[in-house]
Amino acid sequence: MTNPNYKITDNYIEITIFKPLYGNFCYIRDSYIRESKRTGKKLKIKLPNGTGIMSADEWMDGAKRIEKVFKIPEKPMVLYGNDVIFKEDNSYQDKLL
Repeated sequence: MTNPNYKITDNYIEITIFKPLYGNFCYIRDSYIRESKRTGKKLKIKLPNGTGIMSADEWMDGAKRIEKVFKIPEKPMVLYGNDVIFKEDNSYQDKLL
């Protein structure tokens, strides 16, 4: 079974989050972070109010770790939470000038 909110492209690991916890803060699975470190790809996190691109090390810098039980009580899922930082898109400003 594949996850429709997770996709690996040539340069990124794309993660779509429909409801962040608050503001731009959200949690992602530790397996996505390990995959990013192993392959050297960046995390492209899509939120309703924008898209942020971060490396795994940038995400882990100051991240909050939680263990949450979803289906298997004996094996909780490890999640790391951080604020998604949006990069400013200067192409729109260049068009105005």
